[in-house]
This record gives sequence, structure tokens and C-alpha cells, in this order.
Amino acid sequence: MTSKKRKPADAFGVPLCAYCGVNAGVTNDHVVPRCIFPTPPPPNLVTVPACRPCNHRKKSKDDTLLRDFLCCDHAGHDHPVAQGLFNGKVRRSIARNQSEIAKYVPRTPIFRVPMRTPAGLYVGELEVIEFPPGRISSIIFNIVRGLYYDSRRVIFPASTPYDVLRHPLYEWGNLVPAFHDGAAKVLGHLFACKYIYATEDQFTTLWLIGFWERYVFSVRTGENMPPFKERVITSP
Repeated sequence: MTSKKRKPADAFGVPLCAYCGVNAGVTNDHVVPRCIFPTPPPPNLVTVPACRPCNHRKKSKDDTLLRDFLCCDHAGHDHPVAQGLFNGKVRRSIARNQSEIAKYVPRTPIFRVPMRTPAGLYVGELEVIEFPPGRISSIIFNIVRGLYYDSRRVIFPASTPYDVLRHPLYEWGNLVPAFHDGAAKVLGHLFACKYIYATEDQFTTLWLIGFWERYVFSVRTGENMPPFKERVITSP
């Protein structure tokens, strides 16, 4: 995901913020949050110019919420990276009353859902809570916007319609062939994505994103991109 195009800039040559496209991008934002990686992180983390309001006031909160979600969700809580982060940064965040998840859980109903294997075999029930509608989806959409900027040097409008769907891990192999001609980005074994876009509308795109080899999301942007037909288990 590279490009030789120049970054959009203001009249003084300062790159514009990759997210709002209005203010000067005076800080560097890690598009895929650095906090979801162990130390040391992959050397090729993607950064884009971002203004302070977009980076510090909003993005930093989104980054830590995504980290806590990945650490606490049943699909990845036993991953070595999740355990390391939870026993370190997440616990400290909870102790300081800075964790959004820790604040949200006590006032959220807990309900049980059946767990089944890919073959449909019932293996018990799982206690779950529901996140605020659309929060995780909006975080992943902003990752898409940042990666697109890094790839094509184009500011992806925040107003673009989008859908974020979560897939079972075993569907990754079935989804990848749809992107055989698409651009790709891989950060070690902890993050991977591929995307394609419509030639007639550069903001009509389709993305496949994976975290920690445990989580799979597809993202559809624009009015005309057809959705995946595979089964979806949840839409955060």
C-alpha cells in the first residue's frame, strides 16, 4: 500500500489532516493503533498526518477502546498478546478509572448466547454484553480511512456511507479470493488487510481486515459496492 502521490497540503505546504482534511496535520497518527501491539511493535506501522483534535481528543480514546475490546472479546482474550496487554496496560487503565469498557460493563445487561463450532455442534453458552451501537464499527472505518490515505494520498470523506461486518475466523480463507487483485498491508502476524475500489468511484471500496489472527471484519464503503454474501455473526 504505497503511493508516489504528494500528500494534500495547505498553502504553506503543511500536510492536511488525513481525517478532517481541514486542519494542518501537525502530529503523526498510528492508523492501526500502536497500543494493540506488544513491545517492540512492528517496524512498519502506518502513520499519517493528523491535527491535534483528531489525533489526541478522539483517536486516542478510540485506540484504547479497540485495544480493550480485542483483549476482552471471547475470540481473542486467550491470545498471548491479549493476555500480555490485559495484565499490563488494560489493568492499569482500569485501576486509574480510564477504561471505557470498565465503566460501561457495570451498567450493561449481561445475556447468554449459544456457542457452536463451524460444523454447528453446540458447545455451551457464552455471557456477553453489547457495546454502544456503532462504536467499534466507526473505529474500524477510521482505520480504513487512514490506510486509504496512506495508500493513495487521498482524504477519505468521513461522510461516506459504510457498513462494518464481523465474520467468523474460519471465513477468512473464503473471503480472501475476492481481493486477489487488491492492495494489501500486513503488520507482522497481528494485523492484515486487503482492499479493492471501484474505478468509477474511488470511495466505493471493499475491505477485509484481520486482527491477531482471531478477528475478521469486512468493510463496505460507498453507495454501490455490493456486500459480502457470507454469514455474519455480529455487527458491533
